[in-house]
Amino acid sequence: MKRQAKILFLLFLVIFLFRLPSQAASSQMGLREIYRVLNIIDRQYVHDVNDLDLLNGAVSGMKKTLLAARISVPNLSPIQEGLQPRDLARAFEKRFSSACDAASGKLDENAITYGALKGAVEAIHNPPYKDPHTVLFSTKERSEWEKSLNGDNYYGIGIYLELDKNNHNLLTIVEPIEDTPAYKSGLLPGDVIVRIDGQPAGSLNLDQAVGKIRGARGSQVSLTISRKSFSAPRNFVITRDFIHVKSAVARMMKNRIGYVKLRVFGENTGQEFEEALRYVEDRNAQALILDLRNNGGGYVTGARDVCGKFLPVGSLVVTTTNPKTGQRDSVTTCAVPHGRLPMVILVNNFTASSAEIVSGALQDDRMAILIGSRTFGKGSIQTLFDLRDGGALKMTTAIYMTPSGRNIDKKGIQPDIAVPMDAHLVGRSQDAQLRAAYEYLTKK
Repeated sequence: MKRQAKILFLLFLVIFLFRLPSQAASSQMGLREIYRVLNIIDRQYVHDVNDLDLLNGAVSGMKKTLLAARISVPNLSPIQEGLQPRDLARAFEKRFSSACDAASGKLDENAITYGALKGAVEAIHNPPYKDPHTVLFSTKERSEWEKSLNGDNYYGIGIYLELDKNNHNLLTIVEPIEDTPAYKSGLLPGDVIVRIDGQPAGSLNLDQAVGKIRGARGSQVSLTISRKSFSAPRNFVITRDFIHVKSAVARMMKNRIGYVKLRVFGENTGQEFEEALRYVEDRNAQALILDLRNNGGGYVTGARDVCGKFLPVGSLVVTTTNPKTGQRDSVTTCAVPHGRLPMVILVNNFTASSAEIVSGALQDDRMAILIGSRTFGKGSIQTLFDLRDGGALKMTTAIYMTPSGRNIDKKGIQPDIAVPMDAHLVGRSQDAQLRAAYEYLTKK
């Protein structure tokens, strides 16, 4: 749609909200929420999105919601191309009303609204947008996502997951956390989850998969796992337990080399990383290994806080740009740094997002050298927008550049010293990347 038509369409959405006196108040509120979210996407998403794609995605989402509840589906055919903005809005309103009527008395009044929003957002996952990082959270999914970043207590099995872009976006275990049910059951980095309690994992986005794997303490979850060494997928039945994981852990190695592993970049990462640094400094560390392997990222503020431990106050960490709106922002350090030590950052193909921001910034400033394999290549920034029911839209609103101007999206960051290694060997006796970092710093 041309920009003028998009503006007209959004105006008609507002007009239609006030001409529905015969509809139930909940239905009007549902339309208001859908149109509000569509307006957010139209104004702040990183690229232009065709309104028809979003509306037909919403129609598809409503249809899936009714089918999942085994409710007879009314005529919810896709909206045809070529309609004027007024007719486009009317066409969607008609389908929304039909879906609400079919669900009346059988589903929660918000179910159709949420199904429509979910379908609209999922349209952005498809060509030409191909953006799996824009997702819709229910209230529960939002809570679980925030817990996974902030190290809050929860009940689950103790794994980090990612959609592996190098393997058809399959749901892949990045790392099982030490001394958790997942680790004790024998799950390994690189394992592909085929099914969760019998449901195909390919039908779930990342956050939905996390929600299904977590559950009550003492309950069990069945994961069907595909592994290179398996002749056929195998089932792992794992009992959920109490999980609490800090974002930063530290220990000392021989030759006074400090080792700090960062798992995620959450709200508490700055403080927890500070404590980890002080731990190795108090033990007279003369060099530092910062392990960002299998770190899927998190908050940009966490990346800023980590870089602030090493770079001078006011140093550029990352530059973000929304090519559609032209908005450009710079993130700079604001804390007094620690003393400078020879440093190696360990990276691999699961080092992503904020972990790549830190890797790129410290590599650009020659504060550290990178050892390992090429990083994931997630060069986009997501922003959280609240939904009225407590859920959220996590939407891509910018792309970012490293301080030297590198765009790493879908390219990743090449380490200074390449040491290829399977991700499932991280932290084990065959960890060649960690050994290479130790040997490099020992010589330094």
